[in-house]
Amino acid sequence: MPSYLILLTLFAALLHAGWNALLRGGDDRLWSMSIMCVAIAAVCVLIAPFMPMPARASWPWALLSALLHVGYNLCLVRSYRSGDLGQSYPIARGSSPLMVTCAAAIFAGEKIELRTLAGIALISGGILLLAISGGKGRMPNLRYPLATGAFIAAYS
Repeated sequence: MPSYLILLTLFAALLHAGWNALLRGGDDRLWSMSIMCVAIAAVCVLIAPFMPMPARASWPWALLSALLHVGYNLCLVRSYRSGDLGQSYPIARGSSPLMVTCAAAIFAGEKIELRTLAGIALISGGILLLAISGGKGRMPNLRYPLATGAFIAAYS
């Protein structure tokens, strides 16, 4: 793999970690999320003139993607309000691979091998168990973290 791809991946991971740290550190997470989205929009406005115009056929998909991302952000903020970040975020991220797998089988007709399904279930189950045990055995409010996971699955 080219080194620039590794560096870009590490930079993306750094941005993601910083984004979560800023979101977690703020008193009003909706405000923090809004400020970050405005900053992202400003950068996009600066870069957009140098990029080719997307094909017309992709516009509805871009709009759908934007709407899904807004839903994800709102559910994520609500998850953080209703529970601890250390539980909410892993539940959202850990549940989405199972949801993507189920959706692929139901809507796209994917044939999922039993060993593949078992591997996904073990990984997702482990993440979910860590999230619950991280809360010292307390079961978190699952509604918003699972809704966040559904948005992650939808845009995936």
